[in-house]
Amino acid sequence: EWNRETASNAQKWANKCTLEHSSAADRKTSMKCGENIFMSSNPTAWSNAIGNNVSKKNTPYQQGTPCASCPDNCEDGLC
Repeated sequence: EWNRETASNAQKWANKCTLEHSSAADRKTSMKCGENIFMSSNPTAWSNAIGNNVSKKNTPYQQGTPCASCPDNCEDGLC
């Protein structure tokens, strides 16, 4: 769902034209926000820029027996 406050906050950072992440404090709105940065020296389709994030998607868990990879540091079945 579109959030005007978040969009306005993101636009303020974009207007600075700085190719780096803003600080976490600069991303505080009424909801938690992250950000992704993409740059290309050539014209690039939005689908390619957005698709670039797929390779960065991480699964925060491993398949298998709970806590098998952290038997000494397991809490509620999670490492």
